[in-house]
Order: sequence, then structure tokens, then C-alpha cells
Amino acid sequence: MASTQGIRAGRAFVELFTDDRKLVRGLRRAKKKLKAFGDSIRNFGLKLAGLGAAMLAPLAASAKVLSNYGDQVAKMGISAVGTHSSPCRSVVRLPIAIRSSSLMT
Repeated sequence: MASTQGIRAGRAFVELFTDDRKLVRGLRRAKKKLKAFGDSIRNFGLKLAGLGAAMLAPLAASAKVLSNYGDQVAKMGISAVGTHSSPCRSVVRLPIAIRSSSLMT
């Protein structure tokens, strides 16, 4: 609170001088707390990003393996049944060819 020494009255104006050291000190404390909170949220986000990347790596590797497997199955179907105008027809006919050959033996 301002003392009576901090107030000076004149004809057309009033000047008020205050001691704002406590306000500035409180604002600096609040700034530090907000910065610490922001840093903790940032660190949490970085940890989540790392966890997401760690989970995504095996999925990407399995997609590559399945892609290679699909290519091999498609090639096997084409070579086992013969060449047709559509590789998809060959892959569809492959299980039929396998079943019919196993019934014969």
C-alpha cells in the first residue's frame, strides 16, 4: 500500500507512486512455475513420441516381411498353375490345384 508520501496532488492531476517489488517478485515466481510446467509437458511429449517410434518400427518391419511373402506367393501361383492374362487368377486357382492334387494321391 502506498504511504501518504507517495501521493502528490496538484491543480489538474494526481500522481501515485507505488512500491511494486512484491508484485514483481510474485510474477517472477509465477514465471518460473509456468516454465517448469511447460518443460514437464514437453518432456512427456518427447517420451510419448519415442514410445510411438519404438512401437512403429516392428510394424514397419512386419509390413516388409508380409510384402515379400505376398510377392513370393504370387510368383509361386503363377509358376505352379501357368501363365494367364491375370496373375490374380493364378493365385486364386492355386489352392484348387493343390486340393485336386492331394485328392489324387
